[in-house]
Amino acid sequence: MNAVKLGLLSLFIVVLFCTIRPVHSAFYCPVERFAGKCFARDEAGDYEKWCYQYASTSMNFDLMQPKLILVAKSVEDVKRAIVYARQQRVNIAVRTGGHQFTGASSTDRDNIQLDLSEAFKDFMVSRSPKHGVTVRVGISFTVTEFYAMMDAEGLYVPAGQCSNVHLGGHVQTGGFGIAIRAFGLLTDHVLAFDIITADGQTLHVARDSADEKMRDLYYAVLGGSPGNLGVLTHITLQAYRNEDHPHSRGFRATFTYAKASVQRILDLMSKMSDLERDYDLLVSVLSANTSGAIPPTIAVFAQWSNTGGPNQIADAAVDEWFQRIEAAFGASQRLPDPRAFNWSVPVPLSKLVMAWVYQPIREYVMPYEKRLYLSEWAAAELQRRNWSAWTTDQLDDFIVATTPGQQQQVTGVEMVAQLQNIGGPNSTFYRNSLRKSPIDGRDLTSISWRNTTIWAALDGFFNASMNPDAQQFVTSWHKQTDLGALGTAGHVSDLPPEKARQLAFNSFGDRNMGNVWKQYYAKSQYNRLVGIKRTFDPAPTVFTPNNFCVGMPPGKPELPPDNARLSATIFPITSELMYTSGAAAVDAYMTQWMQQEQHTASAGRNTTN
Repeated sequence: MNAVKLGLLSLFIVVLFCTIRPVHSAFYCPVERFAGKCFARDEAGDYEKWCYQYASTSMNFDLMQPKLILVAKSVEDVKRAIVYARQQRVNIAVRTGGHQFTGASSTDRDNIQLDLSEAFKDFMVSRSPKHGVTVRVGISFTVTEFYAMMDAEGLYVPAGQCSNVHLGGHVQTGGFGIAIRAFGLLTDHVLAFDIITADGQTLHVARDSADEKMRDLYYAVLGGSPGNLGVLTHITLQAYRNEDHPHSRGFRATFTYAKASVQRILDLMSKMSDLERDYDLLVSVLSANTSGAIPPTIAVFAQWSNTGGPNQIADAAVDEWFQRIEAAFGASQRLPDPRAFNWSVPVPLSKLVMAWVYQPIREYVMPYEKRLYLSEWAAAELQRRNWSAWTTDQLDDFIVATTPGQQQQVTGVEMVAQLQNIGGPNSTFYRNSLRKSPIDGRDLTSISWRNTTIWAALDGFFNASMNPDAQQFVTSWHKQTDLGALGTAGHVSDLPPEKARQLAFNSFGDRNMGNVWKQYYAKSQYNRLVGIKRTFDPAPTVFTPNNFCVGMPPGKPELPPDNARLSATIFPITSELMYTSGAAAVDAYMTQWMQQEQHTASAGRNTTN
């Protein structure tokens, strides 16, 4: 064979190889005609970066190691992934942003991680006299991206504060945000959604569907068992126009920590349940940053939403409410904050929701232990149970122990606490529980515990590489808080810890739903969800990638490891670094850490073999 023919043959082979093999992947993707990115656990490439979850630092590492990661580009890619999963008899974990705190948006063994972060980025606004303003949006947007697009249209829908949370998981777990009393949840505004089910069908599911099975699916997807009923691709939302709420106001400020300030603002919060629905208040308390660059702080987010429209004026009572909030911080110093603003002038709703966003993609890149405490008590009972004073004491115990300059300062730990009043008889969050299907009279969505008045999320972060006792300090603090918060003499709820209510958006502890379902759902609600799950994902299942799923049998608890440790050679990224470096810093850090973890795990397997 002469040199020319040999060269042409070589060129043909190269062209053929590149045609049948994805150029973005280091190996041949086993999913036929899959157009997106594809990464395998046992192959070189960017597997670690795409494997990362918020929970990677804190849950059992092996439970978040899918055999295959598929980054879909389209509906067709999703359907190809489902076909492959059915052929292989494996399950799919659906992820949009990966913020599920117990790692339930990931999977292990031979299962598949289906990443939708790049797949569905459509945005369309429709205006009509009959239906008002509706928005059809793909679920791959972050809330930050979504808010910016809505603001450009002068539109608003309530949703959460976390900048990198994506709409897909957010809407299925409620979409809790600041203006919950005023407008309810993101989920409450879903008119319809598009979903791809385990049989590969694309369904358009409407709230008012005449088909009972479709109404069941609407109910289950919105609050029931996130990611376990199919692949959500688009949602259609009822939106508000800024111009219909021209007098809305807000107040955002950051103050130095003072125990007296915390108790005063929590006193005010505990009395809010009887207010009209326009009033919303969320407070965050942060411990001193490990580096000492940030002192302990209190951040306040307050909103008056003008739900009554142009004829509802922000009167003296509104002014007095904001003034009382400011006065609560008399013992503190207000810190410079470029995103702060005052309540004295109207701010459009679409601007307010953007102002509430917490910009870093997570608070600290450190292992954590979380708690969520829910109370259903009205203002009088919260006062009688001494909720605000007791909660203040618990937060202060952590702050005092960890503040630099203390004689016996505990190092290597951080705390982030969020507290909010979301309830009362006038709260839209509560009143939406009374909305029923006009066709069959049943609940529209499966969001749990709508009679909640106060919730408090207490997150303890620790770096055991910096301080071997850091995890033990956080664990002990949480146990002490559990003892005071819960039980017959509890300051938050009469329920004991093993029965205390939980919500999927802030899950913690045992993630085996067969063991803990009573904490997440009422019995009738759970039984309905299990039946719907069996209808739309029958055995052999496609969307049961882990035990955080309705219908699982009781079994061995799935708990965070007793010794969660990051590499001693890489100090965890701090909040101030994330403000300046953003997602890239977290990606780089976590990729390096996960490569080390995988190398260690592989070495262990080789030794065993």
